[in-house]
Amino acid sequence: MKRKHIYFQPKKRIQNTKNTTARHYDQGRKINFSDIKNFTEAFVVVFSIVWFLWFFLVSKNFEIKTITISGMQNIPEKEILEIINKSLEQKRFLFMPGDNIIIFDKNKAISDIGEKYILESISIQKNYPFEIKIVLQEKLTRMVLRAKTEIIKPEIENEPIENSEEVILEETTLVSHNIENGEAPSEEDKGLKKEYSEEYFFLDINGIVVSSVEYSKDDKIDFPIIEIIFNPDKKINPGDAILDREKIETIFAIYEATEASEENIKVSHIIYNPSVKNEFKFMTQEGWQGIIDTSINLKTQINKLDAVLRDKIKDKRNTLQFVDLRIKDRVYFK
Repeated sequence: MKRKHIYFQPKKRIQNTKNTTARHYDQGRKINFSDIKNFTEAFVVVFSIVWFLWFFLVSKNFEIKTITISGMQNIPEKEILEIINKSLEQKRFLFMPGDNIIIFDKNKAISDIGEKYILESISIQKNYPFEIKIVLQEKLTRMVLRAKTEIIKPEIENEPIENSEEVILEETTLVSHNIENGEAPSEEDKGLKKEYSEEYFFLDINGIVVSSVEYSKDDKIDFPIIEIIFNPDKKINPGDAILDREKIETIFAIYEATEASEENIKVSHIIYNPSVKNEFKFMTQEGWQGIIDTSINLKTQINKLDAVLRDKIKDKRNTLQFVDLRIKDRVYFK
């Protein structure tokens, strides 16, 4: 019997091929730890910078709490504090507080103080974490300027006045004239009395404005006072040269000469009109004026004043208005 052979077609061997689509899908689902690490490091760095800026520059942790000022003699402490506080209130870099000691602009504060006061030196030191220390050295103040506006005072001519009383003093060759009422009308008689304002300033030895100062007419001032009439539109600032050195010395000389006088003359202040050459007036504590000419020896004029007060005016000084000493061998008084 013939054997039959059955042949089966062999099955095709299926190769284990990779699915590229699935592979890409699987890789997309994998966590990239390197990216996470980089993101975390960047976040920590940015957060640290923001925290650092906030903690040291924006928060109140380094707010200036104490301001120490030293070296002042005439400048009021409250005025320096006002300037510093204004500087502290200003923002730094648009949004950062100006009262942070780390970013406090001490150079601007020095400049602001220097604009208002003339100083020999000024320094600001930061004492971390909460204090700034200000050390000033003022220019040496020599006198006080009383700046007045809207003042009208009658000028007294250098020529002899008619209808005046003439007296020859035996001890001197002095001729004295007593001006009768009506010859030299007062401001009230002329209707020239006006309102005026007063400002006070410190001057140094060279006649330069050091600073403004808060005084009233009734305050006791320990410096010589020079009163000057200014135009209403005149603005006086620190650093302005008001008087030269020669006039400063003349003012001191008047104070010294009157203090040494035989008739116990006490000067309250001196009046100077820049438009009148060689003339100074001094107002006494008794209320009368003396008028002098700087081209004439000062001692000679004070000697004439002593003689008139002693021999002619005597006990009538309480009604005296002025004594004019500008004529070499004469004295006019009222």
